[in-house]
Amino acid sequence: MYIEKYNDFNPLANPKSIIIGKGYRITLLTSKLVRLEYSKNNIFEDARTKMVINRNFPEVLYEIYEDENSLKIITKDITLRYNKREFSPYGLSIELNGKTKHPYKEIWHFNDKLSNLGGTRRTLDFIDGEVELDDGILSEYGISVIDDSNSPILLENGWYEDRNSNEIDLYVFAYKRNYKEALKDFFLLTGPQPKLPRYALGNWWSRYYPYNENSYKDLLEKFENEKLPFSVAVLDMDWHLVDIPEKYGSIWTGYTWNHELFPDPKRFIDYIKEKGYKITLNVHPSAGIRPFEIMYRDFAKAMNIDPNKDLYIDFDHKSKTFFENTFKYLYKPNEDIGVDFWWIDWQQSPTKIDENKDPLWVLNHYHYNDNKKNNNIGLTFSRYAGPGSHRYPVGFSGDTVISWESLDFQPYFTSTASNIGYGWWSHDIGGHRHGYRSDELTLRWIQFGVFSPINRLHSSNSEFIEKEPWNFKEPYKTIIVEYLRLRHELIPYTYTMNVIANTENIPLIRPMYYEYPENKESYKVKNQYYFGSELLICPITKKINEESEMAEFKAWLPKGNWYDLQIGLKYSGNRNITINRGIENLGIFFKEGSIIPLAKLKERINNIDNPENLRIIIGSGDDGEFNLIEDNKDNLSNVESVTTNFKYLENDSKILIHKAEGNINVIPRYRSFEFNIYGKKIKKVMIKIKDSIREIGTEYNFKKNITSFIIREIPINENVEITFEYDEAVFDSKTQKLDIIKKFLKKSQMSNVDKDEIYKILVANKDYKTTISEILNYDTSLAIKNVLLEIILA
Repeated sequence: MYIEKYNDFNPLANPKSIIIGKGYRITLLTSKLVRLEYSKNNIFEDARTKMVINRNFPEVLYEIYEDENSLKIITKDITLRYNKREFSPYGLSIELNGKTKHPYKEIWHFNDKLSNLGGTRRTLDFIDGEVELDDGILSEYGISVIDDSNSPILLENGWYEDRNSNEIDLYVFAYKRNYKEALKDFFLLTGPQPKLPRYALGNWWSRYYPYNENSYKDLLEKFENEKLPFSVAVLDMDWHLVDIPEKYGSIWTGYTWNHELFPDPKRFIDYIKEKGYKITLNVHPSAGIRPFEIMYRDFAKAMNIDPNKDLYIDFDHKSKTFFENTFKYLYKPNEDIGVDFWWIDWQQSPTKIDENKDPLWVLNHYHYNDNKKNNNIGLTFSRYAGPGSHRYPVGFSGDTVISWESLDFQPYFTSTASNIGYGWWSHDIGGHRHGYRSDELTLRWIQFGVFSPINRLHSSNSEFIEKEPWNFKEPYKTIIVEYLRLRHELIPYTYTMNVIANTENIPLIRPMYYEYPENKESYKVKNQYYFGSELLICPITKKINEESEMAEFKAWLPKGNWYDLQIGLKYSGNRNITINRGIENLGIFFKEGSIIPLAKLKERINNIDNPENLRIIIGSGDDGEFNLIEDNKDNLSNVESVTTNFKYLENDSKILIHKAEGNINVIPRYRSFEFNIYGKKIKKVMIKIKDSIREIGTEYNFKKNITSFIIREIPINENVEITFEYDEAVFDSKTQKLDIIKKFLKKSQMSNVDKDEIYKILVANKDYKTTISEILNYDTSLAIKNVLLEIILA
C-alpha cells in the first residue's frame, strides 16, 4: 500500500506572520487570507489536516496596534479587530479595506453567516431538481469563511488521527472579487488539483446491470461496429457475488468475482485491455470482510482472527492494520490482473457528518494515493467528502432522478463546485433512477456531458433504462453518436486544460464571474460557463417548443464578437440574448482570436494517443495564442510533457506553428493539420518551412463563412509559417442569415402561409428597423419570433 506523506508541503506557517497570545493564535497567510485559532489551553495545531496541507506562505507585511484588552492588525487589504477574549461576534471582526461592493456586508463578525457564491455537496442521491449547496470560498461581497476546526490531522507517516487540539480553527478569505487569486491561494493552502490521466477525459461506459463475460464482449463489439469511442469500462457491483446467505447481511459489499458471470476474470480483463479500455470495479466497503469471501481466511489470519470461527470482520477506517490488509488481499490481486482504479461507493455515513468520524475522506485519501504507486498519475472514483476533496479525483455525484429538473440543476452544480476547488465531477449522464423515458432528455444530457469534466453514461439496475445509442430512435441515435465522437475529438483541448488546472490552479469548468467579476450579468447566467479558456457553453436543459422545434437558453455574451462553433454565425457581445437551438445543437461560443485544437479522428477507435492529425479552429478578428500540452497517453506521472505553440496574427494574415518544445518523443514525428478559419474567405495560402515555400488550396463554406485548408506531414521539430490572402469581397451576412432562417422555417411546425409571409418580410429590401418591427407585429407565436430575432440581431 502506497501512502502519500505530502513531504513537498510544509504545514508550518512563517513565524513572522503569526500573532499569538493567551487563548488565541492569528496567522496572516496572505494580506487577504487569515487563520484564526482559539484554544483555552493554548494548544494549537501545526499538523496537516484533512483540508490543509501547506501553511508556508511568504511573509506578510502588517501593522499591529495592541493594548491589554484589544488587538488591531492591518494589512494592505484588511483590518482585524479582536478583544483578546473567547471569540465572539462583538469581540472579533475582519473588515475589507478600500472600496467594497456593499454598504454593510464588507465586514465579518465571528459567527456571521455570510452570503456566498456556493461550493458543492456530498452527493445528489435521490435529488430531483435543485438542492442547497455547501459554502465555497468566494463571495460577491468579498469575505467568506471555511471552518477547519473538527477535521482530522494527517501524521508525518501518512496516516491520520482525530484532532484533539484547538477548539476553533477558521480560515477567512477576504479577496473581494479577485476570485482567481482566491482560488490560487486556496490551492496553495490545500494542495493543487491533481492532473488526470488522459484516458479519464474520454467517454466512460457504465451501467448497473448483471453483465457476463459474453454479454459485455457483445456490447464492446457493438460499440466498435457503431463506431462509438469509449476509454473507460465501468463494472458496477454485479462483478462480485451478490447472491449470498442472508446471515451475512448486505448484498452490496463484495470482493469475490462471480464466476458464473465471469469464469476467468483475467481473460475478461485482458479482452477489455485489447480493445483499448481502462477498467474500474465498483465496491461498497461498508460491510467489511465476511466469511464467504475467497480471501477471507488469509485476511482473517493477517488480522489475528481465527478464520474457523466464521467471524464478520468489520470495516474499520481507524485501523492501520485493517487498511494495509485491505489493499494487500482485496485490491492488489485484482490490480495485478488489470484493474486500473476503484469506484468507492461509500454512502453509509449519517446525514449529519462528523468530520472526525467520516470514513469517506479516509477511503478517498488512501485509495487515491495508493493508485499513484509505480509512478502512476493517481485516479479514484468516489463521492465528495468536504473541503480538500479536490486532491482525490474523480467525484461521483450520485443517483439522480431522471428528469428535466435534474438536468437543469447540473450545469450550475458543476461550475459552482469550482468555488471550492472541486473541478472533476462525474455525473450519471442521462440520469440514474426512476423518472421517465425521453429521448430528447437523454440527448440533451449527453450534450452537457460532452462539455462537462467527465462524460460517464450510467443508469440504474432496470431493463428499461438504457443509454446505448442504438436503443434510441432517429435522429437521436445519430446525434448522440456524433457527440460521443466529439468528446474524444476534444481530448487535445481538454487534456491541455487538465494540465493547466494542475499547474495554474484554474479549473476546467469556470463560472462566468471568474472572467467578469464586476459585471452583474455574469452572476445571473447560472447555467452558462467557460469550458477551459476558449469555449463558452450554454447547455440546453429545457424541452423544445413543438412549433419552432427549438429550445431556448437565456445567455449573456460578454464584450467582443463571438462565433457559434456549430452554426458559424457571428454574434456581437456585451448583451443578453435568448438563443434557440434544435436538438442537434447547444450553445457553443468562442471569441475572436480563440484557437481550439481538436483531434481529427479518421475512424472510430478507443485510441486516445496524442494524434497525428489535428483540426485547429480559429476565430478570425483578433490575435490569439494557444499552447497545446501533451505527454504520455498512459498514466505515468514521470513523463515530461511537450508544448506546441500556435499563434494567429490577424493584421499580418498569418498563423505560426512553433516547433514542439519538451519531450518530443511522446508525439508523432510528423503531423497533419486541418485549419478551420471562422469569419474569413481565404483565396490563397502559402506554407513556409525553413526555406521551402509552397501554396495549398482552400475550401470555403459560404453558409458558415469558414475557410478550411490542410497541410500534411509537417515535422514537429520545425517552425511553420502560414500566410494567406483574403478575398476582397465583403461577406454578405444578410444572405447567410436568410439561409439559416429558411432552414429553420422549413422545419418549424407552423402554417405554410405564415412561412411565406414571414420570408417575404425578410427578403424585402427594407431597412433594419422596419424589418424587425414587421416581424414583431406579425401574428405568429413568440417562440417563432424569438428564433427570427436571434438570427437577425446576431
